[in-house]
Amino acid sequence: MRLAPLRRDGLPVAGAVPIPAVTAARTTPHRGTTDERDTDMDRWKTIAIGTAALVTILVATQPLYVVALTLFDYGEAPNGSYATVQTKDVTRFPVADPARQSELTARAARPPGSGLNYSTVVRVPGGDWRTALAATHLRASDDAVLLYGDAAPPGSANGTNATTIDAAAAGESPAETAAALATRGGGADDVSPNNVVVVSSGAPRWALPAAAWSAYSGDPILYANDDGVPDATRRAIDELGASHAYVLAPPSLIGDDALSNLGVEWTRVAGQTPQSHAVEVAEFRDESRDFGWGIHERDKVGYYNFVLVNPGEPAHAVSAANLQWGKAGPVLLVHEDGSLPAVTENYAWQTQPAWFSTPAEGPFNHVFAMGTTDEVSWVSQGRLDYAVEITQYRHQGAGLSPLEAVAAVWAGFSLLGTTFVFAHVRHRIPEANSWTKMVWPLTTLLLGPFGFALYWLAYRGRQVVETEDGPRVLRPYWLRAATATAMGVGFAASTMIATAFLLNYVGIPMVVLDGPLFWLGNAMTVLIVLVYAVAFLVSWLIFHVPMLRDSRGLDTGEAIREGAKLVAVSMTSVSIGMMGGMWGLMMLNLPMMPGDDNILWFGVMVFATLVGFVVAMPVNGRLVRQRRKPGGAL
Repeated sequence: MRLAPLRRDGLPVAGAVPIPAVTAARTTPHRGTTDERDTDMDRWKTIAIGTAALVTILVATQPLYVVALTLFDYGEAPNGSYATVQTKDVTRFPVADPARQSELTARAARPPGSGLNYSTVVRVPGGDWRTALAATHLRASDDAVLLYGDAAPPGSANGTNATTIDAAAAGESPAETAAALATRGGGADDVSPNNVVVVSSGAPRWALPAAAWSAYSGDPILYANDDGVPDATRRAIDELGASHAYVLAPPSLIGDDALSNLGVEWTRVAGQTPQSHAVEVAEFRDESRDFGWGIHERDKVGYYNFVLVNPGEPAHAVSAANLQWGKAGPVLLVHEDGSLPAVTENYAWQTQPAWFSTPAEGPFNHVFAMGTTDEVSWVSQGRLDYAVEITQYRHQGAGLSPLEAVAAVWAGFSLLGTTFVFAHVRHRIPEANSWTKMVWPLTTLLLGPFGFALYWLAYRGRQVVETEDGPRVLRPYWLRAATATAMGVGFAASTMIATAFLLNYVGIPMVVLDGPLFWLGNAMTVLIVLVYAVAFLVSWLIFHVPMLRDSRGLDTGEAIREGAKLVAVSMTSVSIGMMGGMWGLMMLNLPMMPGDDNILWFGVMVFATLVGFVVAMPVNGRLVRQRRKPGGAL
């Protein structure tokens, strides 16, 4: 009997023959009363629905977990020695005391016994950030190390012939001190091409990026403010013979009117916030005057040491001046609570180095984090450690590689599509059986747009007929095969992915085997075995056995035997496709299997599921032809 398409309320359109009550024939009589059978089946369905809900939550948790890691601070900062706070691409100087910090950075730049000598020791005052900042250019112009207080110079235990400069004795006001330090050599030197850096004397957060460039280039730092340019600053410019000034401050701190009597041409470099300001300084480059880092997106030179500083700790930027020797780089800022600003993180991603043939070819960037985890949080360190790590060129992106972007979009569609299908199948197709209502949201969660399209094609405009096995949706053979495959993928593959995520999160059991079978104890081997075993048992006993009893009228023993055969054939074919797809994706596109804290983990799993679906579809098509699977159940 051929019927019209289902309406919104599940009934056929006007003029069509209504669907009679379901009186599916039972191939084997049930034991016990009808009430007992119904009660027993209700228990089975309750267990299956609970399991399906748990599997859905676990699979959906992985991309949501990645989002949570992206939006919120996480993890515990390590407590212990210097070594415990170091990561692969971020070196931390984990002390808050400026004297100790400057001692550590000086030793890092000029290790005792390395032959990397220095000619000058500059002593800077701990309580005067303006004097300390102005002294940073001596790192380059005088080949100096900068030390706070009585910090010991590198190699001082064996004696040193270095000249000592007391920066605090240079002048009476900040502008005079800066001018005196700038002109202490009597004029322009052979390091800087007659450039000077002008910063605000009243806003250390905006002045900090100047420390790194001055220490690297030797360009002296001078002070100004919104009231005007001090006489000491103008005299220093005249004495140096400087021909250009770079103003590293916004107009709100040093206005254009104040700069009108500077006496030389000037260029302003500024951002909207201290953090974006630091990025602007890092990106700026005036090639004609050899000024600025000029580190832009996709920089091909690479080999930079970025310095991560808390804007509330100007002494840390001065201590980092010792690191501006050799492989140098700009100061970047975190928030005052130590968290990582989006502008800083995005810039790190944009400047991420890339390799073409092998990671050994470089270039390599690095980050120095200044201070304890209170000044620069452990999360900020971890995220930048990941962002600056060298990656394959074709995977490089501004925050997301192409594969990560596809995985993120796919995950978003999967979550939204699953929500829609869950509501739609209950409200628009109320006659659908319990197993159909369970499997389609799971299938859509894994297959994303393909799962959604398959669900839509399976019901949109389809007619329903009453058979001896219950109502069936009329579908072409290929769609019946695809629908039967979706049943296996929805229950089995989702359980495999949920189990894999859970094991990755809590840890994979370790098995140590000696002899030629040692590989059986490999973590990946153990993971595959556990995932397959758990998914097989769940798909077989929790989903297929009650489904066969409910839809085909089998008793428990027959349902167990028939379910084992169907799951073994269908799930094994899905598993072969999934494992092959996963291996191929990792071999061709990924250098290693991503962790569960990476959106690519979800991407790899859904891609593998798609391959598994394609491999399993001919197998399920054969089961449909043999009437072992319906492929048209409502």
